[in-house]
Amino acid sequence: PNEYNPFLLELLLSNPFLDIAEQILGTNIALFTVYAICKPPFDGRAVKWHQDAAYFPIKPMETFTLWLAVDDSNKENGCMQVLPCSHKSKNIITHSSNWKFSQK
Repeated sequence: PNEYNPFLLELLLSNPFLDIAEQILGTNIALFTVYAICKPPFDGRAVKWHQDAAYFPIKPMETFTLWLAVDDSNKENGCMQVLPCSHKSKNIITHSSNWKFSQK
């Protein structure tokens, strides 16, 4: 998306986004990739559970994903869910289509 949309690239490289990245990674940062996940309403398709690190074999894995919802994100429309404290593990968890997220 950033190759074809100058607005998006300028947004991602704007001071508010860079400030967030610097708080997490420090001042030596680079934009690695940009992608969009489009989920049309009522199609019933889910984005399966995953760790971004499994798709990007970067060493050392000193990265993070900045997720930006451009529409409301809630339980009714399939919001993103996060495993608490999963960022503290150095291991990449094997992906499974059988994996279920449960909130306790």
